[in-house]
Amino acid sequence: MRRALALTGLTLVAAAALAGAAQAKDMSVALAKIAPTALAEGEDWNASLLIHGEPQMLQEATPAIRITNTVSGASEDVAATRTSAKAADGQMIYAATVSFPSAGVWRYALIDGVTDREYEGGTIQVGTPAAAASAAPSTPAPAAPATTDSGGGSPVWPLLAGGALLLVLAGLGAFAVTRHRHGPQPTA
Repeated sequence: MRRALALTGLTLVAAAALAGAAQAKDMSVALAKIAPTALAEGEDWNASLLIHGEPQMLQEATPAIRITNTVSGASEDVAATRTSAKAADGQMIYAATVSFPSAGVWRYALIDGVTDREYEGGTIQVGTPAAAASAAPSTPAPAAPATTDSGGGSPVWPLLAGGALLLVLAGLGAFAVTRHRHGPQPTA
C-alpha cells in the first residue's frame, strides 16, 4: 500500500511540475470587437485588443497589429496602447488606430509582444475593389503563412511527456497494488 501511495504522490508531483512548465509562457491576444471587412480609402480602423496571461507577462506586453498588403507584400506593425479598461474576466484592453497606407486588400495579424507569437487575423478591403484590382499586377505575390511561431509560445512536448509519464506511473501503481494484494505467485 505504501508503494501505491508513493507512486501516486510522485505522479501528482510530476503532473504539477509539467503543467506549470507548459503554462509558464501562456499568453493570448484577441480582438474585442469584430474587425471590419471593408473600409473606405483613408478611413482608420480603431481596434480593441484583449490581452490575457500571467500578471508579470502582462506588464511586459507590447501588443501590435501587423498589416500586410496582399499584392505588394508591404507590411507594418501598429503598436497598441494600454487602456485603463479591463474586460469582465480581467483581461487587459489595448487600443490601436490602424491607418492603411493605400487601397487594396490587407491581411492583419495580432502580435502579443512578449512571445512575439503571431495570431492569425483576416483580411480587410480598403477602398473599392475595382480600384484595388486595377492597381494589382498580373501575378499576385505569394501569400505569407497565416501564422508564425518564433518558438516563444508553449511547446506541446511537455504535455505529451507528462501524459506518457502519467500512464507509466499509473501502470506501475496498478502492478504494485495487484502484486501486494495477491502476494507473489509461486513458480512452477
